Amino acid sequence: MEKECKDNHSYILILEDKIEDLQRDSRNTSIEIKNVPLKQNETNQDLTQLVLNLAKHVNVGLNPADVRNVYRVHGKREGNKQIIVELSSTPLKKSLLTGVKSYNNRNKGNKLNASHLGLKDCSTPVYMAEYLTPKANRLYFLARDLTKTNAFRFCWTSNGRIFVRKEEGAPAILIRSEHQIQSLKNGK
Repeated sequence: MEKECKDNHSYILILEDKIEDLQRDSRNTSIEIKNVPLKQNETNQDLTQLVLNLAKHVNVGLNPADVRNVYRVHGKREGNKQIIVELSSTPLKKSLLTGVKSYNNRNKGNKLNASHLGLKDCSTPVYMAEYLTPKANRLYFLARDLTKTNAFRFCWTSNGRIFVRKEEGAPAILIRSEHQIQSLKNGK
């Protein structure tokens, strides 16, 4: 019975990893935009226009045909549901993420905010990132905590995967599980 239970547990872990891979693949062209105030009677076209305004502001060529889908999902706060944007290609997603990052680096005093998206008289900071799976979101949260509390200096996402690095020039470590993060916290 114990052996069968162990076998079942390892098989469940394999299946969970397969589901994670499928979810990651389904989100490989998607980004999330957080902290955008909700507009009354907001339509899909309004959301598309917000995304196009953002792309124009960060100097990324984006046209309406490049936006396959855009919608809001429930977030932690009721007033600012996050916006999910499905783009036509992964390179387009990467160039948009890179554009936002470089824009924020160039404009430290006036980082991306709601007014840049076309919302008048609103300077709420806006954040954009890869649209991670629930498991990856959890791992990213824990990995960022690892960089705050331990000797790791860098934490980032790439293609839906989470990475940490101890110091400049050190090899990147792919984070696969909460157990791995706990081992890194303990210095193993």
